Amino acid sequence: MLHVPAMWMLLACAGGAAKSSPLHVDTVAARAVLPAAVPDAAARHRAVGSESSRYAVPSTADIAQALERDPASLGSLSLGRPNLGALVNAAHMESAKPWEVVSPSTAWATAETIAFLERAITHVSERHPGAHRLHIGDLSREHGGPIRPHLSHQSGRDADIGYYYLPGSEGWYQNASERTLDRTRSWALVRALVTETDAELILIDQRVQRLLYEEALASGEDAAWLDTLFGFRKKHPEPLIRHAYGHRTHIHVRFFNPRAQALAAQAYEALHTRGLVTPRRLAGRRLDGRRLDGRRASGVAQKPLPGSSADVLARLRAALPKNVVPRVSTSAIPPRRLPPAHPGAVAAARATPQLAPEQ
Repeated sequence: MLHVPAMWMLLACAGGAAKSSPLHVDTVAARAVLPAAVPDAAARHRAVGSESSRYAVPSTADIAQALERDPASLGSLSLGRPNLGALVNAAHMESAKPWEVVSPSTAWATAETIAFLERAITHVSERHPGAHRLHIGDLSREHGGPIRPHLSHQSGRDADIGYYYLPGSEGWYQNASERTLDRTRSWALVRALVTETDAELILIDQRVQRLLYEEALASGEDAAWLDTLFGFRKKHPEPLIRHAYGHRTHIHVRFFNPRAQALAAQAYEALHTRGLVTPRRLAGRRLDGRRLDGRRASGVAQKPLPGSSADVLARLRAALPKNVVPRVSTSAIPPRRLPPAHPGAVAAARATPQLAPEQ
């Protein structure tokens, strides 16, 4: 279902010092440390969700060493911004019983993003069995960067997913309406994205928002809480669910990625000094660094020895997109907007991933 390299994770145990442990796992969700062997999606979802778990990322010295020896050991890095970014060590989302990947070539993302998607969809399928497979549209390219026709989807944190439809109306990119939308399951999906993941924003056409809002009210949800979510209500300055043209056929969700974003911020300087990312376009050169006049650099490039640090960096440099990738600092991840009856609704803001001290 999900393929991802080994990751470095530190668990800050209550009453004890954090211990480093390179874990080999299928997937990882924010603030969750998984056991070394997690056989299936259901087991993964039972393992995630510890609010007390915190990540620590390697020091810049460790990151620099990993880049030249084994970049995959770092895990997913979400570099830059969603509309100007790149993706290192992406995970690939595979089709499974509850969902169908529409375009495998653009089904790459961070491990956290894919774990969030799997968790939300599994949440719906367990509570409302018998639905059609949910369609998964574009996530990102394997190494991020521009992806047509999107403005975003560049750093592994964005995903286009379908709605649940009534029998006879299912299919990818179908208009959701009062006649076609399975309101119960579609609201359950949106609710799971809000309460079970670190969703940053959700884009839904306001006509579909109204249908989901009516369903949520009818199911007994708190009206004041719903007003903080739905943008069409115009009751909150920063609604989580916002209107965007073209999103009557699908949902666009963007996730905060606590570890992948913190790791990218810590790794940026090492990536930049090795020519793997650039914060701005250089005068007189294309985005790939070549001269605009088409002339090649003088001298003959020497091919690095296979397996050498130069060879590792060369392969990574060739894979990454050539677009500008700005430096983005890590900021606090806001608490989830949980309904009043949800366990842990009155919880403190979640901790930002802790950066390891410089060495």
